[in-house]
Amino acid sequence: QRHADLSRIEAGREELDIGAFSPADLVEQVVANYAARARAKGLDVYAVTEVGMPMAVQGDAIRILQILNNLVSNAVKFTEAGRVVLRASATDDGPGRVRLRFQVADTGPGIRESHRARLFEPYFRAPAGQDNDVAGTGLGLTICRRLSDLMGCTLAVVSEEGLGTSISFCLSLAADDADGAAPVTLQPRPVYVDGAVPEVVDNVRGWLNACGAIALPYRKPADDAEPAGAVLVQTWPPSTPEPRWTHQRVRVLAPGAHQDAFMTNAVGGVASAFNPVSICRAVQMAQDGVERGALGADGGAQRSLGLRVLVVEDNVINQLILREQLEHLGCVATLASNGDEALRLWRGQPFDLVLTDLNMPVVNGYELTRALRDGGHAGPIIGLTSSSAAEIAQRGVAAGMNQVLCKPLPFMVLAQTLHGVAKDMT
Repeated sequence: QRHADLSRIEAGREELDIGAFSPADLVEQVVANYAARARAKGLDVYAVTEVGMPMAVQGDAIRILQILNNLVSNAVKFTEAGRVVLRASATDDGPGRVRLRFQVADTGPGIRESHRARLFEPYFRAPAGQDNDVAGTGLGLTICRRLSDLMGCTLAVVSEEGLGTSISFCLSLAADDADGAAPVTLQPRPVYVDGAVPEVVDNVRGWLNACGAIALPYRKPADDAEPAGAVLVQTWPPSTPEPRWTHQRVRVLAPGAHQDAFMTNAVGGVASAFNPVSICRAVQMAQDGVERGALGADGGAQRSLGLRVLVVEDNVINQLILREQLEHLGCVATLASNGDEALRLWRGQPFDLVLTDLNMPVVNGYELTRALRDGGHAGPIIGLTSSSAAEIAQRGVAAGMNQVLCKPLPFMVLAQTLHGVAKDMT
């Protein structure tokens, strides 16, 4: 496959596919892809998306994803101890534009100075036992270099034997919100952030402060020192011992991590470990609960909407976040990982509403919707997608969906939508 990719690029047959994407979501996806493999080796793997990152930019997300996947895969494969970090930041690059910088850093063996100049040559591999960072087919980094050239950027390598390697690249892209507006508005209340990695704790605190909260590092309080209305955010990997906390808390989920004990007795929300926007939205839900927000004055009645919801989503973290949000709204959520599983569940029990991702293995959201309609399902079907393209929503509606919403789905958008569904059923 890599030989074909390289041949296509060198023949000039590779063209950029420009569209809207979320840098934070892209970073989350890359690190989530390799989190289980890293944890199995005893490595810490995490992402740091700097405050001010636009929620959406215009670029070739697939090519950027290909580069980052290759770099993170190499870092995890050849790092035997320590950590692998994917960092992303944005700076102003003129009216309506931002310069994105991505960096993959590891604590692996490093690359000899004599080999760095040849690092991106086709089929170059260091002698056996040397520079494990570049061992393999010898084409992965070459393809990364060709793709970066295609997008008008340069891969920069900083490495030192015995200490590790950092590979970074910058892109100038159009941004829908180049000023980096806060994704949510949080109440100016204390939010304590706990975790084992100071860089992650500081990054999450920065996002929470930018959204209006008073974010503070967690320190073990006296028995009576928990401020009323405060929220505790526990990042991953968590610190030990487990903090004693009786108020609202937000826990994060990391793919491949054994988190059963960590998630026990969770009070509050859940979020993705690798996406600070997801964490901010979970804190908003923990702060506001269901009593406030877009559901009107009789919020007490609306806390128990009583809807039976079939959630079809192949991402386990997204499943758990949606279930958490639905349970806050008094709904009963049943989870399916693909359309085929969803159809089996639907045939066995009634559902008031179907929430389905569009792109899934086995049976995707479009195929599922057509099958449900053909089978007689008359209730609402709502599609979920990370794309903001109008044609995606149009395709969903044409398949039989009532509407298509963009992920990550803010709690208040979900609440408003489900409140409307419940109202239509009365």
